[in-house]
Amino acid sequence: MKDSAEFYQEIAADYDRMTRFDDRLAARQSRLEGILARYPADTVLDIACGTGINAIALARLGCAVTATDISPAMLGQAQENARRLAVRVEWIAADMLQLADRLAGHRFELALCLGNSVPHLTGPAELHRLFGDVHGLLAPHGVLVVQLLNYDRVLAERERIVTITRGGDETFIRFYDFLDPHLGFNLLKVAWEGDTARWNMASTRLYPFRRNEVDEAAARAGFAHRQVSGGLDFAAYDPADAGNIVLTARKQPGDSGIQP
Repeated sequence: MKDSAEFYQEIAADYDRMTRFDDRLAARQSRLEGILARYPADTVLDIACGTGINAIALARLGCAVTATDISPAMLGQAQENARRLAVRVEWIAADMLQLADRLAGHRFELALCLGNSVPHLTGPAELHRLFGDVHGLLAPHGVLVVQLLNYDRVLAERERIVTITRGGDETFIRFYDFLDPHLGFNLLKVAWEGDTARWNMASTRLYPFRRNEVDEAAARAGFAHRQVSGGLDFAAYDPADAGNIVLTARKQPGDSGIQP
């Protein structure tokens, strides 16, 4: 089982086909436009940006975007996507726990960590550290928005299948193994040549943060104003039904920062 850096290096060449980057870009831009309407921002940090769909959409909406990712291969694909779509983004190779050092001197009005990235952290202590670092990078009244899958439901229902997508002769199956307290996250790629199937699988370990763990980490990091929703449309969170856990945390002048 690979660490997250090795995992994304291995799957980077397939990532945009698997996630249908071009087909999803317009819808993602519309969703982010809704977030900016709710939380206006000119300067945005995109944490764990992958191949850049959020960063590029934000740049197209007029934001000054800094985007970070642990994987040089994913960042390389993101840079190519940005060149192809003629947008400008500041790309920085950085682990989620290196942000305070790598972004010293930056200040952001909005920080996003979308697409189920935070479960690559090892547990609540690292989540607390990440949120504390982001708190320090936010301007007064800055906002953090974090999205992850609803692991309250996944763990209760023991849901193994995450997604199955197909493009041409390729099928991508994302699924879990339950390794309490962690999950094994697997990506199985099946490529067909006539009746012959070739396949390979990449795997990594995730920590399935529950709603209360996410909120507690934000509180300990110094965010006094927090809300948990069930999606990026900010619908009410129902642990039995919601597809996502979305934390919105606003920094206020006078927030004390990381608590012990």
